[in-house]
Amino acid sequence: MNSVIKPNEWWAIQKFGKIRLKNPATISTGYRKKMEFVCECGNSKFIIVRDVTSGKTSSCGKCNEMSPEWWHTKTFGKLRLKQPKILSLGSSKKEVWICECGKNKPIIVKDVTNGKTTSCNNCHSMPPDWWAYRRFGRLRIKFPKQLHQGSRKKEIFVCVCGNEKRHVVYTVTSGLSRSCGHCSRKISEWYLKNRKTLATLKTPIPAGSIPLGGPIQLETVHRVDRPFLAICPHCGDKYRPRFSSIKSGKSLTCGCSAGMISRPSTEIHQFIVLNGFESELEYELSGYKYDVCVKPCKTLIEFQGSRYHSSAKQKERDQKKKALAEIYGYELIQIDEKLWNKKSTKDEVKINILSILMNRKGMGSGHKCKSEILAKIEELNDLIASGLPEDISTRVNQRVDDLMQKMKTANEDIMSAAISSHHVMCAIKNMKPNEAFGNDPFIYYALGLVGEAGELTGALLRAIRNGDTVEGKKTAVESELADCIIYAVILAYATGIDLVKIVNDKARIVEARARAGYYGGPIH
Repeated sequence: MNSVIKPNEWWAIQKFGKIRLKNPATISTGYRKKMEFVCECGNSKFIIVRDVTSGKTSSCGKCNEMSPEWWHTKTFGKLRLKQPKILSLGSSKKEVWICECGKNKPIIVKDVTNGKTTSCNNCHSMPPDWWAYRRFGRLRIKFPKQLHQGSRKKEIFVCVCGNEKRHVVYTVTSGLSRSCGHCSRKISEWYLKNRKTLATLKTPIPAGSIPLGGPIQLETVHRVDRPFLAICPHCGDKYRPRFSSIKSGKSLTCGCSAGMISRPSTEIHQFIVLNGFESELEYELSGYKYDVCVKPCKTLIEFQGSRYHSSAKQKERDQKKKALAEIYGYELIQIDEKLWNKKSTKDEVKINILSILMNRKGMGSGHKCKSEILAKIEELNDLIASGLPEDISTRVNQRVDDLMQKMKTANEDIMSAAISSHHVMCAIKNMKPNEAFGNDPFIYYALGLVGEAGELTGALLRAIRNGDTVEGKKTAVESELADCIIYAVILAYATGIDLVKIVNDKARIVEARARAGYYGGPIH
């Protein structure tokens, strides 16, 4: 820009980026002295006039400076600032950040605020206590210690069957190794030893007649070709074999020793882990199992085998699982067997998976619902109370201990917490969840929501009349606010409204309006 003397009227209306001259005067655009400029953010700064008119400086340089209060409430992925202070979003300084996993790490501020770094990158290094109560398939580490889940070191793992074997840690945590590989040997030896005894058993066969070490028979067998209730001798889970199969050496376990996870599911899980996401096989949600779960992205993946998923019954089940995933706020990815098995389309499927996971990064919580854990504990306690052999009882008790440890850290998001509380209330009233909806769920839950909103209003008015502090007002509305949320979630749950979607849509509208200045000054 050529140096030209401009009158004060020109300077009064002229704006350079985000700044304008605070006290207009008749000066040259190439003036080399500092004058006071005012920025859009409200800050003032003395800047050389020529640097402003030439475009070298277009703001006060402190527009992105945030207060300690702002930093205190803000998280970036898994990170939050350890010592909040006045700091620019684009600062190149290193500050100490606290990760969700509890670890501290110095990271450049702008790398965190622009999304380049979202964690300490050492979240998967777990303490001995974590390893002590964790089982991977049928394996548990023998000597718990501080260890990374993706470690390539070999450690000794103990199998449920009692065998010990050295495995690479990563292959165990990723699901590639789920047993010692010799689990079936024990049950095979048991069968060879007891097959003559099994052949002599005639119907009716009373409960407990099968020799010790094999399937635990829980009911009388009246027909050898009909399934009966039994407990797997390996994992302690209930299953329903046919006695004719047991006599011929089949169905001696529930299938756990052979591994019931399909190879494609394991491949998908391994692909996700290798791309830096935490993944879990055979994830259970409200009684349904999903092939793969990526908790940090609130995403579930189902592999659709053409043979197993083609029946009408299974299609109906798949629809229920899809609806359940949406209710709990999960994205469900269904992968067709034909697309996964073809080399020409497999890469496209992988790219689609990664795209969805990247878009949903940081959306999920890594915990199961407390109500689901409690339900499992109750089921296992009932099983123990029914009377089990000592070796099976010990294993089931160990599983109960594992679940009790999980209870200590279990959290729930808004959706699952509300649905869980609804299920608990239904259980107390001896009702099924769908029975509580009545003929018209809109009447009960919508009017209930209105009523709870009224109670919230009343609680707040009382706090205002009493001259309560901010903390007092917060206490007054907390419980009523929770009731409002529960009624809103259950109303959506009962009527099939996709609450997660409509809330996200509304949030995007609010953000767009805020950026346009609809609520006051524009957001930059």
